[in-house]
Amino acid sequence: MSAIWRGQFEGNPFLGLFVKACDKVALIPKSSLPKFEEGAKALGAGKIIRSSIDGSPYLGLFIAMKSPR
Repeated sequence: MSAIWRGQFEGNPFLGLFVKACDKVALIPKSSLPKFEEGAKALGAGKIIRSSIDGSPYLGLFIAMKSPR
């Protein structure tokens, strides 16, 4: 399933810096607003997890994911 989601995180439209998703899970910043979490559900991941890397919201920059086969 593929999805297109247009949104912003704290005014920044480059969502790939902040969100990382695969088939099973989508990681979003801990500081995300509920509206942002609702948008992330459009990616079709089974579970949304709020996270950070050393306090940074840039999850997409620091995390690599691979979908299971």
